[in-house]
Amino acid sequence: MLKFRFVFLRVLGHYEGTVRKLAYDLGYPSELLEWTFDWNYMVRGLVLDKKRGNILKVDENLMDRHKYVKVAYHGFRELSKDDKVDIYGNSLIQDSFDEPDYALIDTLFSLAEAYMFAQLVDFKDNNPEKIPNKVDYARMYKDVRAAVDLCHHDGTLKHMVAKEPNRYINEDTTIVPLIKMIRDSGRSTFLVTNSLWDYTHIVMNFLCGGRTVHGPHSCNFDCVQYFDVVITGRSAKAGFFHEESRANLFEVEPQSGMLINTDNGTPMPQVGDSSPIFLPKSKDKSCRVFQGGNVGHLHSLLSIESSSQVLYVGDHIYGDILCSKKVLGWRTMFVVPELEKEVELLWELRDMRKKLILMTHSLLSIESSSQVLYVGDHIYGDILRSKKILSWRTMLVVPELEKEVELLWELRDKRKPFSQNLFNIRFDDTNENDKQEMLSAFNDLEAKRDQIRLSHQQAQRENYQKFHKVWGQLMKTGYQSSRFANELRDDSSTPLLLCVVEKFCSEPLDREGRKRVIRLFIFSRASMFSFGASQLCFKSSMEEQRASALSEGVVQFHSVGSMDGCEAPHKWSSPGGGKKIDLKKQIFCNRSLNMRNIIAVGFDMDYTLAQYKSETFESLAYEGTVRKLVYDLGYPSELLEWTFDWNYMVRGLVLDKKRGNILKMDRHKYVKVAYHGFRELSKDDKVDIYGSSLIQDSFDEPDYALIDTLFSLAEAYLFAQLVDFKDNNPEKIPKDVEQVYSPFLLLYARMYKDVRAAVDLCHRDGTLKQMVAKEPNRYINEDTTIVPLIKMIRDSGRSTFLVTNSLWDYTNIVMNFLCGGRTVHGPHTCNFDWLQYFDVVITGSAKPGFFHEESRANLFEVEPQSGMLINTDNGTPMPQVGDPSPKILLKSKDKGCRVFQGGNVGHLHSLLSIESSSQVLYVGDHIYGDILRSKKVLGWRTMLVVPELEKEVELLWELRDMRKKLILMRNERDSVEDKIHHLNWSLKFEDVNENDKQEMLSALKDLESKRDQVRLSHQQAQRENHQKFHKVWGQLMKTGYQSSRFANQVERFACLYTSQVCNLRLYSPDKYYRPSEDFMSHEFHLLPLE
Repeated sequence: MLKFRFVFLRVLGHYEGTVRKLAYDLGYPSELLEWTFDWNYMVRGLVLDKKRGNILKVDENLMDRHKYVKVAYHGFRELSKDDKVDIYGNSLIQDSFDEPDYALIDTLFSLAEAYMFAQLVDFKDNNPEKIPNKVDYARMYKDVRAAVDLCHHDGTLKHMVAKEPNRYINEDTTIVPLIKMIRDSGRSTFLVTNSLWDYTHIVMNFLCGGRTVHGPHSCNFDCVQYFDVVITGRSAKAGFFHEESRANLFEVEPQSGMLINTDNGTPMPQVGDSSPIFLPKSKDKSCRVFQGGNVGHLHSLLSIESSSQVLYVGDHIYGDILCSKKVLGWRTMFVVPELEKEVELLWELRDMRKKLILMTHSLLSIESSSQVLYVGDHIYGDILRSKKILSWRTMLVVPELEKEVELLWELRDKRKPFSQNLFNIRFDDTNENDKQEMLSAFNDLEAKRDQIRLSHQQAQRENYQKFHKVWGQLMKTGYQSSRFANELRDDSSTPLLLCVVEKFCSEPLDREGRKRVIRLFIFSRASMFSFGASQLCFKSSMEEQRASALSEGVVQFHSVGSMDGCEAPHKWSSPGGGKKIDLKKQIFCNRSLNMRNIIAVGFDMDYTLAQYKSETFESLAYEGTVRKLVYDLGYPSELLEWTFDWNYMVRGLVLDKKRGNILKMDRHKYVKVAYHGFRELSKDDKVDIYGSSLIQDSFDEPDYALIDTLFSLAEAYLFAQLVDFKDNNPEKIPKDVEQVYSPFLLLYARMYKDVRAAVDLCHRDGTLKQMVAKEPNRYINEDTTIVPLIKMIRDSGRSTFLVTNSLWDYTNIVMNFLCGGRTVHGPHTCNFDWLQYFDVVITGSAKPGFFHEESRANLFEVEPQSGMLINTDNGTPMPQVGDPSPKILLKSKDKGCRVFQGGNVGHLHSLLSIESSSQVLYVGDHIYGDILRSKKVLGWRTMLVVPELEKEVELLWELRDMRKKLILMRNERDSVEDKIHHLNWSLKFEDVNENDKQEMLSALKDLESKRDQVRLSHQQAQRENHQKFHKVWGQLMKTGYQSSRFANQVERFACLYTSQVCNLRLYSPDKYYRPSEDFMSHEFHLLPLE
């Protein structure tokens, strides 16, 4: 946009700087320094094939989106037509030519790196001995990009431009008159650039006043008078144009370049201080300068109501034009410097084009998926696809299961688990005699451990080879389910049925059904449809005594989770290891985790280290939200009289925004419990709305809201109250809600949106945090074990870090209270002693986006005393352009811990020198924000804090007898139903005389009566058990007999889970956590454990 000499000279500077970085920093041959740059060679719109070293020009048909390679070069050697066809084909390559295998040359800044890439390709082909074999074309491109980034990071290019802007930038005396004309016409003007403020104001000073720079203070800020808003600094276009982007908006202090946190443009006071200490010096001017943010902030600052009211002028087809147009609907103007030469040549060659057009013209004259049960043997070809794509019900035939079941029965006694306790001995200040005794005991324990380990491995191998001498058990790999077994019960393809069918008998059936099927085992993981499992679950032909043993075994198996016959873990640091860990304080393992492989342990703050008191904190959030609804959003004042039952809602629920329903579902996404407001929906209502079978990929945003955090309980309760209020008082709903959302169902969605808006207002105005800052002991549980826990981890040689979404001011107050018991009576009563317990603290992290390494979130260093921010280059404070060294040094710089805001996980790994993601254990409370993303995206090891677990495991222990009773009642019901099905079948298909028929009808009537009685008793007992955990929602981790949706996520993404973070202190920091054995349905009934 600054005309072509700027582009040429700056691209030339780019090229020369890149060559020097390649030679001096990345070890490329010194002869590269003799290369020259032909700035006319490359053009925009090319595509680099990184793997093959080719430069392509692609034709894209706007009608069918086809992409054809029309021109292709390997380095500087043109590829023949045959070569192009061989490599790229002569027809459509759909959705091709994108990252990571291709690079798009869309900016003028990219021309130098494209030219350099072509030179390196030719150099490698002609001088293979001078480039290491491991350096392929893709690696060379990566090195070019790294060299370009190094040029930007060290600021060399920008310092050169700052010293001699007239050498690199065309003077243009028309810019100021142009902007004045626009402003005189009554329109606002704004500047949005990816450059930081220091470089931006130097360039704009030169353009608007012709000034050059001879020192850091030779520029003034007169240039800003021509704009209403200036947004600088890694605005990360095109991410800036996404309003849902959570990029923070900072106000820039023009003289120092330091940043101030803002709430949508308003400087934020520090928690504990009612007014901001720092006010930007540009505040009194008409123009304000910011860094970061998103387009929503810009619209708010300029009071823009409609995106179509904005015209944006830019030179980057993707970064400026495509996203601002496609995402926002801004009107756009594209600056194409190359166009001057292009239109001139088009005019000169117009006769030739007419001839070409004439030649071209000459050439161109020439009922429901859930009602289907499909039986197959191929897990992928038959089962997974038919289930996932069609939602057919599926049954898998597994012939190998016959042998497996027999062997499991024979080997059941050998599979009884034993527990072992290994203790790590820590040596404190002990005398020599005690030390020798401890060393002797330590050696004995190690010998015993090795002996037990060897015996265990040998027994496990013998058991393994009973199934198959090489591959072992079909459904197992060690103690974990095999990949094949996992496919059977994977969340995307369940519910599945496992079966093995040997043969059917042609003999007539007796009245007990014993000869109906020879070895037909069906184990269901989900309810079948109306005629389903009850008609298919015939009795096994195993021996009668075995059948009774199986019944017993079920009860015994369900007792495994109890303390019968199983020793609880011991507190590792207690003398002699004699004190057992309370069941409520134990850590439960889903996935093997050897702490010896962990080099860094990280923590979330809110509801992890800081456990809030629900009765006070959630009530505070509830009351604040209600006030915002009434005073800011126009809801009736009688809402102020409402009260909050903090015990009512639980995690794992799903809000149906459109219908006003609150749902609890199982791991297969079946809705088991549903309420409309506070009114329970009947079974028929649930089936009518949500169906009786799987709704694949449902229950997600935007129509549903997931209640996965303890922070969300208050808003869920308020939503239920509003649903009831609207149903009973439709005339009292605010008029603007009714006008905008006239369809009845959409009113509920608008109410939920208003609740969310009110919650956000509570957080933005700082009311909640100010209250917590004044009386932290009223809202946060004191925990004296946190400091000893972190000290233990650090003493074991591991790094510790804190990653929280809270900003620095609030984080400092909460951590002061937790680590030192301090309360706040002013902005300076807290100190920073707690930082000694961490290596890195990252605030304002914007999880879960933080866990995406490709996230372009900026990393700022925090000045602890003031809370102001400093731009960094991957953690290193950046000097101001025009000044070779940073003037501002952080006061915490000399301490071990550094404090940052924002960034992404790549920055954290770099700061802590973490080489592999699997070396990190992260502890958090949010299944989505902390655990799922960190596990799924990064592969971090994870530990989920579930405070509700204390009550849950306590009740499980107390109700173990009731649970046995429920299993027996369920078995009895199944037995009666099997007999009914057998008699119905016999009456329908067998030739029986009249007397036998009457007897069978009488027996059938008695059995049906008994079935109804057993079913009623079972349902009543199940409801009583359900209400012991929670009067409405039942057990947190269960929905009926299935794992709940919440439990399924815990099992899939949390390596460990426990009730409190401090429970880690009860175990050795070098402990090897091992999961219990996975059981599938066919093992579940065959392996009684005592």
